[in-house]
Amino acid sequence: SNSSPTITGRTIGNSVANHGIYLDNASPAITNNTISGMQDYGIYVPTNSTPTVTGNTIMKNRIGIYVEYASNNPVFSGNTYSDNPDGDIYAIGTITGSVQWGETGDMVYRTGVLGVAEGGTLAISSGRTLKINGGAGIYVNGTLKATGATFTWADGQSQWLGIYFDGAGSSQSRLENCVIEHATGYNHGIITTSGSSPTITGCTIGNSVANYGIWLDNASPAITNNTISGMVYYGIYVPTNS
Repeated sequence: SNSSPTITGRTIGNSVANHGIYLDNASPAITNNTISGMQDYGIYVPTNSTPTVTGNTIMKNRIGIYVEYASNNPVFSGNTYSDNPDGDIYAIGTITGSVQWGETGDMVYRTGVLGVAEGGTLAISSGRTLKINGGAGIYVNGTLKATGATFTWADGQSQWLGIYFDGAGSSQSRLENCVIEHATGYNHGIITTSGSSPTITGCTIGNSVANYGIWLDNASPAITNNTISGMVYYGIYVPTNS
């Protein structure tokens, strides 16, 4: 708490503790540790903390890293994750800075309600899987860029809302070669664009109970080379203002 130590080369586990490392207004360097067997989180990162977390092995916790975004911008890179059943990195809150989700290997990002504020950026690397909680979604006023990512439900039962691009500040967003599935739809569409003109290309949009695949409102997006299937009504809804 209120401290930024270096924690490196430690083995943290064999414990009944809820968390391995718990931060509060802290920006430590957490490197090359093994953190395992926690009841809840291997590392807890609240909105007032910006750690650098690199080269760790994070395994057999309920959640590997739990991060709440606001004005903070924690760095997670080069970590190895396994057997964290509720998510390797679990993210909620609103991203205001520039965030890269590029951890490699067979790992899963899980999200609750997640936003990208105007001026903020979330870039998701190829091959990443995002599992979104039922009833939650991704609301974008800033920039969301994802290539080859999968956006899907978290538990295999409860559909999430979808992706909502809102306002001109989100027009630089780009979804390319992504799978977007098992969503009920924000304002009817799995992807909704309101006053925004993102690029949606090469994506597969379906496996859903949504009324529409892509719903437009005062929007001029580039929608190219996608497969949109299985909607209750329309693959793409284009009103008079779009």
